[in-house]
Amino acid sequence: MRDTGPIIWSASWPDHDQGHRPAAVEALLEQLRDWSISEGPGWIVGANRQDCIVELGDWVVATPTRQFVNRARGLLMSRADVGRALVRNGPEWVMDLAPPFRLLTVDRSANRPTVHFDQFGLGHWFEGRSDGVLFTASSARLVARAIGAEPDTGALLGYSQLGVFAFSATPYLGVSKLLPPDPWADQYAASSQSQAKDLNHHVESTFRNAVQALLSAAPSAALELSGGLDSRLILAAMTPEQRAGRSALTLGSPGEISPDQRIASRLASDYGLVHQINQPPATPWDDPAVLFATLADACDGYQGMGNPVDKATLLAAGEDSTELIRFGGQNGEILRGFYHAMQPLGLPASESLWANLVDWRLTANDKVSARLLSKHARDAMIPTQRQALLAELGNFAGEWGQVLDRLYLRLRMQAWVGNAASSNLVKRTMLMPFFDPSFVAAAMALPASSRSQSIAAYRLLHDIDPMLARIPLDSGRTPASFLNPGLGTKLESLRGTARKLARKVGQRIRPRSGAALGSAAVVEAWRQHGGADRLDFGRLDRLGIFDPAMLDALQTRKFVPDRSELGFLLICNNL
Repeated sequence: MRDTGPIIWSASWPDHDQGHRPAAVEALLEQLRDWSISEGPGWIVGANRQDCIVELGDWVVATPTRQFVNRARGLLMSRADVGRALVRNGPEWVMDLAPPFRLLTVDRSANRPTVHFDQFGLGHWFEGRSDGVLFTASSARLVARAIGAEPDTGALLGYSQLGVFAFSATPYLGVSKLLPPDPWADQYAASSQSQAKDLNHHVESTFRNAVQALLSAAPSAALELSGGLDSRLILAAMTPEQRAGRSALTLGSPGEISPDQRIASRLASDYGLVHQINQPPATPWDDPAVLFATLADACDGYQGMGNPVDKATLLAAGEDSTELIRFGGQNGEILRGFYHAMQPLGLPASESLWANLVDWRLTANDKVSARLLSKHARDAMIPTQRQALLAELGNFAGEWGQVLDRLYLRLRMQAWVGNAASSNLVKRTMLMPFFDPSFVAAAMALPASSRSQSIAAYRLLHDIDPMLARIPLDSGRTPASFLNPGLGTKLESLRGTARKLARKVGQRIRPRSGAALGSAAVVEAWRQHGGADRLDFGRLDRLGIFDPAMLDALQTRKFVPDRSELGFLLICNNL
């Protein structure tokens, strides 16, 4: 089993006798006997590692994060550095830190723990209540343990449709993920095209500044380099001197040289990068013990919040173990209109637009097949979850294009980037310039139409480094050609949109489990090694959401789950 990494928790009980620990707190402490704690009247803070708690005068600072970046000053900071800065500047200072981050503070004069996280909520905190005690932790599972929470079958079925736990949902009843306020709820009305020149310049300047601030903090940071657009934008924002000799890492698949690897290798050669292609072993799953241990680690390390099948290959490639500081292109899609295809961007958000988006986009890629679910789940529980999701989505008001990009930040980035950033297994420090708050504000101020078809991203690349914009991407597209498109480029853009629409229609009519890197090999190895024998079928049946006949077929090996189905089964089995 892998090292599960640091975990932080706290409890507060303002309405109890503050001089005595409540029974629920004592019960949790009994289970966590070797954990470090700090406490005061009406509160307690704990960590599974002593160095995760820093005490400075009247302040207690606890965090699972090993290193932080002060984006305002371009500094790399330790836990102790952050604690001292908090004492000097007060808790508002934490917003100078670059996303993602999370920490918990107690001012002994106030006697109540307070959690802090970046404005996107990528640093996940979870909370739940029991007998008047508020438990908060960096682990959803630990909160569930503290309050004795049962699995939340409604939330699990919501996950089965979306492939993520939406917004504040978790696998546990009574345990919620904390969310920051939506900073763009009222801030950005649609911008006119006449403002575009100034807005594009602001996007360029804020992105350059974001990359340079992170480089000041970590001058030798590696670059996660692909053949795509986002890592190329980061490369473009570096000076020639900053590029030369920098380590560049590309994730590859054994036995093949993909277009992604070819383009990344060309960029590395042209710009003086030291290129390394990280590949998992060609046959990482020959040993069943390795397979099942890795899947168990993925379930535990990601708190049941993401598909462990998708994470297993990354763990096999050692993505959890390195402590190397890296630039990553997460959130680059904010310039590409992730949900924009075939959408009426200029209309106001409406019930019908949300219903179509849910049915044709949000529930297409990672949906668990209805064949696995019980009749009650299909006919009653899933429709109820759909209505609850639509009600929550209805809180996003405004111009449809802007609303879609807010949803991208609040749903997709929360789930995909937040789950990875908050995993107990990931030890490396990630530098994410596309999450710089000033840059995101500039990007969100652009007209939504200029972010569609990746035009804003292509323009940014061309404005920063025209030469890089002339090199084709792994998709075959050349960014510069889309800024002043001729007939051929316009036709290619239309063909790309048509292919995407056809793919979405196909997913709706014939749902398939979308592949992640190496997931097919994990599923096949699980089948070959008799993975069904390791499932607790009694536990799965008691949830009441699976079709008993399908569980029987799975147990007798007459049914082989696909990627989404297996991931869902493993999450439920591990609760």
